[in-house]
Amino acid sequence: MPLITTQSVEVDSDLPNMMKILKSGELESYQHQLRQSGLESVYDWNDAFDCINTVQAIKELGIGQSDRIINLGAYHDTSLQMLDNLGYQKLYGIDKNADIYNDANYNRIRYSWGNIESTHLPKSFFDCAVCLSVIEHGVGQDKFLAETHRILKPGSPLIISTDFYPEKISLTTANRIGQKLGRWSWNIFSKDELLDFIYSARRKGFVPLFDVDKLRSYQNRDAPIKHLGVHYTFAFMVFQAEHDSPRGGGRHFGVSILLPCQPTEQGGISIYSNLLLRRFSEAGIESELTYSPAQTNYSKVLIEAAHGLSRSRELPAIIGELRCLGKEVYTEYHDSILDSREFKQYVARNSVLICKASEIAEYDGVDDYVIAPHASYNLQIKDKATEQICLGTFGFGFRSKRIEEVIKLAKKLDVKAKIVTSIVNTETITDQTEVAVGKLRKLSTDKIKVLSGQMVSEGRLIEEMSECSHFIFAHMSTLSASGTMTFAKSFHKPIIALNSFQAKQAQAIRVPIFASRTGLLRDQTLQFVMGLLVRWHTIHVLLLEVLSAMHARPITSAYLNHFAKQPKMNFRAFLYEIVKIMRAKPVTKKYLEDLAKRRATSRDDDGFDYLLNILEFAQTPRLTPSVT
Repeated sequence: MPLITTQSVEVDSDLPNMMKILKSGELESYQHQLRQSGLESVYDWNDAFDCINTVQAIKELGIGQSDRIINLGAYHDTSLQMLDNLGYQKLYGIDKNADIYNDANYNRIRYSWGNIESTHLPKSFFDCAVCLSVIEHGVGQDKFLAETHRILKPGSPLIISTDFYPEKISLTTANRIGQKLGRWSWNIFSKDELLDFIYSARRKGFVPLFDVDKLRSYQNRDAPIKHLGVHYTFAFMVFQAEHDSPRGGGRHFGVSILLPCQPTEQGGISIYSNLLLRRFSEAGIESELTYSPAQTNYSKVLIEAAHGLSRSRELPAIIGELRCLGKEVYTEYHDSILDSREFKQYVARNSVLICKASEIAEYDGVDDYVIAPHASYNLQIKDKATEQICLGTFGFGFRSKRIEEVIKLAKKLDVKAKIVTSIVNTETITDQTEVAVGKLRKLSTDKIKVLSGQMVSEGRLIEEMSECSHFIFAHMSTLSASGTMTFAKSFHKPIIALNSFQAKQAQAIRVPIFASRTGLLRDQTLQFVMGLLVRWHTIHVLLLEVLSAMHARPITSAYLNHFAKQPKMNFRAFLYEIVKIMRAKPVTKKYLEDLAKRRATSRDDDGFDYLLNILEFAQTPRLTPSVT
């Protein structure tokens, strides 16, 4: 017996079109409207009912084009594409299918891999949530509703659709087939089950924006949808999130940014920390940069950490000292933690752990974390580019192998290129970078300009890169964020990158190869072998010597750590990557020209907004014993 029959559901509002059930003869009209929208591709035309009603509801509810809209279960979804075409600028999609990154609109919509029952996104962050034809596929309803309520701002709508038929339809055979095919389970909601869901939503703080009595009395047996021999229809509903608890403590706070490294060290994290200082100042929030817990002057301390920083191994002691000083501690990790299980647990349990993506936290095996991508540089840059193609790339000189790929492409296409490299001021890699930069200088031609120096200034970098028509990066697929690609977004030009985790996070236009396959084939093979090497310690000494000789450079612990950060790759996945590279076509001049004409720029997702929200809402956990 459904719960809804024992307890009533009060309806606070009754807006038009906030609940619909598809009737016979209506689907063709919805499909016609979808065709008129100008979408380049539609995965399933039956989704027209969901998509058209979602867009209509968002308009009627007054959701603005600058409001944040998240689609929960966004794989193959069409509504985000329609909203993008209509000018909505802050669109997000999350799904546990990793192929979500392959959506054609990836550089304009912020897709991410994750679980809609536990998104790890900031609290009270979104203005609207959409979940279309998802809850019938094995979703834990209570967890989903609680998590959606947590990430929505007070008063924000939740738009839901699901498969529906008034009477219960058995799907035992269909689910047995689906399990063999590795697909999700399937349930067609009956009227009683849908009423139960509405009651559950009410208990989790959602008010239905429709008359529930109309659903109770619904008797129509229309079934315009047929799938796997089963006839059914669709139901569309809109709810509103109520919040009993007040919003966060406001943004009347100061922040101490703490770097676990030596003050003389300069690198990506140092650049990022100074960026945060500027962004906090622009937001009217007091902040400081310090290198010692004892020198922190504000109650909130944001630790900017990365595996390569000299004192990152001391993180538990640093966090413990800060907690003893009564500080609220937030630890923002820019890559995989790569340390013992006890180390990771201590960091996550004694501070608010901020990760750049769920993939990084998943690899580290931590459950308590919140997501915040790289903060935007928020620069106003004057465009100096001409109609001629000029490729631009920049970064640290020790990544010369990546930059060489860009130079090869520029030479092959006979176009201009500008390369700006910086030498990081640390004892461990200065020698490497100087050798690498010297090698790059020798590759300069009349059309290819290589500039380098000790930490090229932001002003000089902007001056040089503003003349470029495209940005192109050959980052390797490490589990970390890319500050260079984030900086490139400030120029509002097409950003092209090799298919890597960093490119996905930066919402760059991803390609399998630039000019040739040779380097990528070598890197994929080396990555696979080294991945095995890191996990098979018994034979690593001999293999290290052989690989060191073959690769013509010493294998250092830092080099090994890079491969330890790779997602685990089995032999089948390795072969798949090799085949993909072999079948890929190089970048052409026409392809670059088409991107420039379409203004195919990557829409920026400002991680600083996430960070402000986390500092306002997230609470530092209770202090636990130190790591051993």
